[in-house]
Amino acid sequence: DFESEHSFDLSGSAQFVLDGTFTNNGLLDVEFGSALIASSIENEGGATINGELTGSVGFFSDWKGSGKVNGELINGGAGSPGNSPGTFAVNGDYTQLGSGSVLIELASTSAFDLLSITGAAMLDGTLTISLLDGFVPASADTFIFLTADEISGTFSNVPDGSRLFTSDGLGSFVVSYDPTAVSLSEYAPIP
Repeated sequence: DFESEHSFDLSGSAQFVLDGTFTNNGLLDVEFGSALIASSIENEGGATINGELTGSVGFFSDWKGSGKVNGELINGGAGSPGNSPGTFAVNGDYTQLGSGSVLIELASTSAFDLLSITGAAMLDGTLTISLLDGFVPASADTFIFLTADEISGTFSNVPDGSRLFTSDGLGSFVVSYDPTAVSLSEYAPIP
């Protein structure tokens, strides 16, 4: 097992392989091309993941990036998939706890965050939507921001078919839960 209270950085083509539990309470930075592999990975100090994590992963603080988890991901923190915007991939199941949140950023109809899950997604916690760079969606635009093999639950702050205001409060979207996707549509600006 490995436990640290300090920052832990992997860059280039670095790999850190551990047959046990990796626990980090400092900042975790896994850059593109690098990998952290352990049976269990727990982070409570913030994380930027643009490389790969392999194992059962638990985020319990802020996390972001356009990386990949090969295994289960438990989100008990504040997740922001992508690099404003971009895709974060989970090759396994995704569980968002009641304490968890996810921020989805939209820059255009072709540039927005995606949480791509190859496995089941169990949803709870909070969803937040942010528009970037002055982007104003049309009412006919649809954004599929979460995909999974199957989806259960909903974000606690927005039931199926309800409206969710953007973080700046200037408009709202209808949030729809389908068996394999969650989407935003019918944007309505505040007059």
